[in-house]
Amino acid sequence: MLYTIAQELKAALIAKGCPIPVLYGPERSGAVLGSQRIVIERDRANGDQFTGPRSQQRNPGLADVRAIGAVLRVYAQSTVAGANVWDHERVADQAIDLITVALRRIVSTRKTIWRVGAAKLVSADELDLRGLQSWPGVVYEMRFAIDRGVYDYTWQGEARDEATMGDGGFSIASPTMTISGSAGTSVPTDLPSATTEIENG
Repeated sequence: MLYTIAQELKAALIAKGCPIPVLYGPERSGAVLGSQRIVIERDRANGDQFTGPRSQQRNPGLADVRAIGAVLRVYAQSTVAGANVWDHERVADQAIDLITVALRRIVSTRKTIWRVGAAKLVSADELDLRGLQSWPGVVYEMRFAIDRGVYDYTWQGEARDEATMGDGGFSIASPTMTISGSAGTSVPTDLPSATTEIENG
């Protein structure tokens, strides 16, 4: 789920003209540290939380809600000649503003909920602990969680969404639904909606 959200965030920031690339982490040790970037990854330090299903859910198959812990870091560096710390901070603030707006829209489209736990500029001491003493800009870190529904279903393997059609028939499949038939067969329009109140992947 989080990787898909990272790709959607990347597209949203490109559309807004943000020049900082979005990467899905964790970054490999020894990665090049001299370039601006936005890294989003699972929060391996704090993990996830099980919050329990909320009352009066539309989907009776919803067994629980898992808040997926995530962390996003903006490695911001001003390109102004002789840049000072406030120049780097200005870049970081602008990036976080765009990220916040984009994530709100992405989460809303998925009909789920997110919560920001902590958001701050990383201190010099913390940068030292992470081996980033030589980073010339600033690092802004935001920790958040996105609700994901826990459903009672049969193991689905690693199949990806697909849609294939041809003269011999058709098949439309997703991790939760498969429709198939012979050529000329019509697909009923009264199929149940796959939309739920909580993101399920």
